[in-house]
Amino acid sequence: MTHGRAGVGRDFRDVVLAVAVALTLGLRPQPAEGQVVVGWLLDEFLTTETFNVGVDIGMNFSTLDGLENATRNSGAMFGLFGEWRFHPHIHLQSGFIPVSDKGALNIVPIPFDDPELDPLVSGTMTREMNTLDFYTLLQYATGPDKGLRVGAGPQFNIITGAVDRYEGLTSAGTAVVIEQDLENRLKGFEAGIAFDVEYQIGSSIAIGVRYFHGLTDIDDTPGFTVKSRVLSGSGRIALGRR
Repeated sequence: MTHGRAGVGRDFRDVVLAVAVALTLGLRPQPAEGQVVVGWLLDEFLTTETFNVGVDIGMNFSTLDGLENATRNSGAMFGLFGEWRFHPHIHLQSGFIPVSDKGALNIVPIPFDDPELDPLVSGTMTREMNTLDFYTLLQYATGPDKGLRVGAGPQFNIITGAVDRYEGLTSAGTAVVIEQDLENRLKGFEAGIAFDVEYQIGSSIAIGVRYFHGLTDIDDTPGFTVKSRVLSGSGRIALGRR
């Protein structure tokens, strides 16, 4: 059983994931002239001695502070970043993450205030959110190419879709899932601070961990104050030369 619609967030997420897969497949080594052309274009137009772009692929492990009993949920994360190296030890990284799945599990259900739906709820509630994330980090690097980098900076997220899913049971004993779209419940925007630790393995590959601490309330409902807490782990691939 469903109640409401999930909005356009999922459709946008699926399209971006498909593009991400195609991009990843296109980047794998192939003995073809096309690969040489792509590499030349990246080197010529998207990479300099002090600037490069790249892709960030990983997972989010998120929860929502302010919802009773909420535990961490996991979801996909895919983004793009640009990096400026002003000094061997001072870098600026800015990123756009079009696929960022967040939310929380095992939440104490929030009543519908609907006499037909409330009696059906028998278990916990799951909240799923899709967002577009934008961040900027000022980083300290132990070296220009390899080694450890730590950074912090502002992050702003646009909420493109969100749903609550309830475990339910009918009077006949049939298990159901009740879904409620949150378009009119949540604010469309959140802001916070991001902390990032990255280890540069080589000239083009790094692994990183980023933590987002939401500072603004995302829930428009009186009596609720809800803020995001997100830990992300990812592999980062620089495109073109470093």
